[in-house]
Amino acid sequence: MWGSNIPMLYYGFYCDYVLQIVYLGLGTAVVLMTWLYLMFSPPTIPSMPVLLIVAAVGILQGFHEFFYHGPGSEQSWIVVECYIKSWSCYGMGAAFFASGFPESWFPGRFDFIGHSHMFWHVLVTAGAFVQYDNAHIYRDRIAGAAAAVC
Repeated sequence: MWGSNIPMLYYGFYCDYVLQIVYLGLGTAVVLMTWLYLMFSPPTIPSMPVLLIVAAVGILQGFHEFFYHGPGSEQSWIVVECYIKSWSCYGMGAAFFASGFPESWFPGRFDFIGHSHMFWHVLVTAGAFVQYDNAHIYRDRIAGAAAAVC
């Protein structure tokens, strides 16, 4: 998730290199701390709240980009559109994975095909493709407009 956010970070704060470095450092530090925590924590500790912290960094970045461009500008609504598309894919994937649907409702029927982990992979992959599309939208519409004023 964090890697697919980097193009949006670069183009979203196109003229502000300090914010690019701050969010890059913050996101990378949170991902590394989360990875270390999950690697060395006992298996009895649930991992979903820890992974939500990683998602919170991306959500914070999205809100900051929205207000950075100004709520009335076209760039802000491009930010909202792009984040809603990508985070809905990631959120649906996390919901499938956390709920265990459909194998928890129909035990034995979805052991090989159609289980929640498979849905999670499909939706996260869809989210990555959406982020790829978002990077092109950002490059063409936000960075193009920002390059004229940087």
